[in-house]
Amino acid sequence: MSQTALVLLDVQLNLFTPEATVYASERVLAAIERLINAARANHAAIVYVQHNGGPDDPDAPGSPGWQLHEVCTLQAGDLVLQKETPNAFLHTDLAEMLRQREIKHLVLAGFQTELCIDTTCRAAWSRGFRVSLAADAHSTFDGEALKAAQIIAHHNSVLRNFARVYSSPNIKF
Repeated sequence: MSQTALVLLDVQLNLFTPEATVYASERVLAAIERLINAARANHAAIVYVQHNGGPDDPDAPGSPGWQLHEVCTLQAGDLVLQKETPNAFLHTDLAEMLRQREIKHLVLAGFQTELCIDTTCRAAWSRGFRVSLAADAHSTFDGEALKAAQIIAHHNSVLRNFARVYSSPNIKF
């Protein structure tokens, strides 16, 4: 078993509705699928992290929007984790689950760039994990001050202080 895990954050249907779809969704989903296939080919663990929103949120547990996107093809041995904050480590068993499997390196991808990707990347680094961020496998929505592409580019630059940032074809498991 590899000492690397692919951690997919919030790849949930509520981010792909006709009313509100994340920036470059098809390209990002293709990159995520490429990462899943590479992780499987190299016997790396895959962790699917789902955000549990509040009762009126589009990602409320059990709601259609809370479900994982079809690109997330669960297989035996895959891990699924629920979280309620942008930090996938906070109030979860993620660190313990990874350490039990002797995981030392995390590859991060998913949504949203400035929230869960940023926070989980920094949290992983602060817990001693080596982190790789898949530069083309995370996204967000346009913000008030910046467009989604600007937010992504900014975070790919800033998070280099906590992770190695690669395009998905260059990620090694």
